[in-house]
Amino acid sequence: MKKLSILFIFQIICFVAVFSQGRLLTIDEATIGQYRQFYPKTINQLQWRTGGETYTFIKKGNLFEGSVKNANETEIITNKELTTAFEAVNVKEVNGFGSFSWISQTIIKIDRPDGIALLNAKTKKVESYIKIDEEIENSDFSVESKMLAYTKANNLYVADINSKITPVSSEKNTGIVFGKTVHRNEFGIEKGTYWSPSGKNLAFYRMDESMVTEYPLVDIEPRIAELNKLRYPMAGMQSHEVTVGVFSTETGTIIYLKTGEPKVQYLTNISWSNDDKFIFIAVLNPQQNHMKFNQYDASTGEFVKTLFEEKNDRYVEPLKPAVFFKKSVDKFIWQSQRDGYNHFYLYDFNVKC
Repeated sequence: MKKLSILFIFQIICFVAVFSQGRLLTIDEATIGQYRQFYPKTINQLQWRTGGETYTFIKKGNLFEGSVKNANETEIITNKELTTAFEAVNVKEVNGFGSFSWISQTIIKIDRPDGIALLNAKTKKVESYIKIDEEIENSDFSVESKMLAYTKANNLYVADINSKITPVSSEKNTGIVFGKTVHRNEFGIEKGTYWSPSGKNLAFYRMDESMVTEYPLVDIEPRIAELNKLRYPMAGMQSHEVTVGVFSTETGTIIYLKTGEPKVQYLTNISWSNDDKFIFIAVLNPQQNHMKFNQYDASTGEFVKTLFEEKNDRYVEPLKPAVFFKKSVDKFIWQSQRDGYNHFYLYDFNVKC
C-alpha cells in the first residue's frame, strides 16, 4: 500500500505539472523519459585551465573557454584547426579532442590510442608527439620532463618527446612484474609508477609473484571461452614480494630502496619530497595493525628514519600519500583515521614527530 501511495502521488505531481502547460504526459514520457527536453543540461569535458580563473569545455566539436567572472564564451580551437595541427606532424584519423588535459596555461595534453600530443593552444600547433604502441598499459606522463612511463606485458618503459624508448626492465620471467599495482590494489594503491617532482626520476614497484600459484579463470567474452591464469595467493599460502626501485632518466641506472624485512610486507602510499631527494613510504606489517611512515634516500636507497608510527589492535589502513607544500621541502600533510575519524595532520620531517 505504501508503494502504491508513493506512485499515486508521483502521478498526481506529473499531472499537475503538465496540465499547467496544456497537455498530459504520455506513459513513455512519464516513465522512460525518451524526450531530451526533459534531460538536465550538461557541459561536455569541463575542466579548469591551469593557472587561472577560466575553464574549458567542448561544444559542437570545438574547444571553448569560459570564465568564473562572467557568462562569456570564447572559442579557442576549432575541430578543423585541431585536424590541421595533427596533419602537420603526420598524424591521421583525428576524431576530435578525445581525452585531454591542461598541463600549463597554453599547453594541452591530448591522449590518443597511438600517442600523446602536446598542443599549443596559442599557436594551434602540435609541439611534440610521443608515439606509443597500442598494446601499452598503465601510462604515466610527467608534465615537468615531458616523459611517459608505461608498461607492456610485465616490463616497464620510458619514452621521451622524441619517441625515444628506454626500457627500464627487460624481465623474461613473467612472474616478475614491473611498474604495475601491487598488494591487490589495497591501501590506496592505484598505480605502479611515481614520477619525482622534477620528472628526472621514476619510482616504481617491482613485484615478484613467481612463487604464487596460478589460478585458472575462464574468459567468457570470446565466442569460444578461453582460459586465463591469474597468480592469486590462496589463504595460508605464500604471497608476492614487493620492492621499490628508482630509475634515473639522466643516467639510466636503477637503485632499490632498502625497505628491510620481512619480505612479505605492504609498501604503500609512495610520495616524493619536493627536492627529489627523499621518498616516503607507509610500510605496513603483514598483520595490518602496525604502520611505519619511513623516509628513504632516493639516490642511494638507504633508510633514513621513521617519522611516526600508527598502531591499532584491529587494523591500520593508510589510504593517501603524504602531500607536500609546494613552497616547502620538509612540511607535508598526512591523512589518517587513527582516532576513528578522517583527519589531516601537519608534519615536518626535520622535527621529531
